[in-house]
Amino acid sequence: MIVSTNIYLKMPASTYSGIRYIVVLEPMLSPAETNARVYGPDYVVVASPVNGTIHMQEARHTYLHYEIEPLLYSRASAMDRLLPILKAVREAPLEFQYRSDIVSLVIECLIRAIEARTMDTGITEYKIPDDVRRNDLERETQKHNASLQSIAAVRENAVNQSMVAGFVLTRYFYDQLIAFEHTPESLKEAIGPMVYGMDIDQQTHRARDIHFAEEGSSDVIRTTTRTPHGLDLAEIKLHQGDAAGAEKLAKQALDQHTPDPGRADYILALTSVMQGHMDDAEKSFNETIRLSKDPRLLAWSHIYLGRIHDIREERDEAVVEYKTALTVRDGQPDTKAAAEKGIKQPFAPPQSAQHNDDNSADDSTSSAKPDAQAPAAQPHR
Repeated sequence: MIVSTNIYLKMPASTYSGIRYIVVLEPMLSPAETNARVYGPDYVVVASPVNGTIHMQEARHTYLHYEIEPLLYSRASAMDRLLPILKAVREAPLEFQYRSDIVSLVIECLIRAIEARTMDTGITEYKIPDDVRRNDLERETQKHNASLQSIAAVRENAVNQSMVAGFVLTRYFYDQLIAFEHTPESLKEAIGPMVYGMDIDQQTHRARDIHFAEEGSSDVIRTTTRTPHGLDLAEIKLHQGDAAGAEKLAKQALDQHTPDPGRADYILALTSVMQGHMDDAEKSFNETIRLSKDPRLLAWSHIYLGRIHDIREERDEAVVEYKTALTVRDGQPDTKAAAEKGIKQPFAPPQSAQHNDDNSADDSTSSAKPDAQAPAAQPHR
């Protein structure tokens, strides 16, 4: 299950350091039940085997949470633009978690779309025999196409059931996954464009047109309360304007050899910007570029470096950084807008920028708004 799932996602197993996926076999548990919980960094499935088998669907659903949640929680603050969708599902038979938290809703919709694309439909695709005679080719082709249509119908039904249950982005992700299957990109690379490229008005309108079922389906997995710590807590402090607190936590993470040093350096860079220490910020942004593989962190590091060069009146160097930012595959339009604006005209923050007035920057992994007055950022969560 793990191997086949990671092949579909085009991601290696055991991607995340410090996060575990655990299956516990408990003979005393009712075979009809599968318990799944998230305890801090541990995704735990407890199941009772019957004749050597367990309910693999529930185990796989939990594994998909394990693989996908870190990808989307790292972009949580960037999904504020999706909040109008929550208004459209107020009457849906969803658990409170999904009606109140857009990130949880997006995660569950994506997982359900993946399950629909990869489910065992119970229908075997009819293969045209290699030695088929020409006179029989048309008939054999019709059989093949009919089997594909039957398989597609089962998958479509699964999507529709999720939609009427309130998981209104399942159709969107299902369609996106069809294109994803024909590209070499992993889900980690494709998730940004999928989320940031979503037409919110279109999806909200689609959700409003759904006649929801009276009863919905609950998720097999339950999550305990998460206490932010480490870099997550550092980003929260940064968002709250506590540059010193964020800086301390980011340095602690680096001292403890965090598995994501690029993210820690990016936070350090932003704290330096907030405190007006541009030399330190430049060093940390360059470290982010050296260590990180996150397109958004890389793109905005180049944008910030361009702004720093503009402040120093090093226009040629600034333009190089802005142009480099455009070459990084980041799915959000604000990146392109900020970089293109930097190319057209030098970044010139007003004097108020020194007091960090621009705490409204929008981002995710990022950044200031395209028209921001200072290179300060709201961190991603």
